[in-house]
Amino acid sequence: MGAKRVVTRVEIAGLVGRFMNSQSVEGEELRRRAKEIQQVCRRAVAEGGSSVNNLNDFIQRMLYRARTSTAEPKNHLVKARK
Repeated sequence: MGAKRVVTRVEIAGLVGRFMNSQSVEGEELRRRAKEIQQVCRRAVAEGGSSVNNLNDFIQRMLYRARTSTAEPKNHLVKARK
């Protein structure tokens, strides 16, 4: 990941045009790569996938911390006046 910069609408339009060009080798390669990324993402969010497993691990750690915490929970919410 390099330097941060704003991508212009002209750059986006150019990439979309190349992506949609069904007669170019570059367009074929872009579409092939997009399908690969789609498959990786679907596996990650499927049952047993890395995203699901990471989220479940995080939830389990937070529940464990909540059960084993000896300190009084800090309530940072302002109570509503009745």
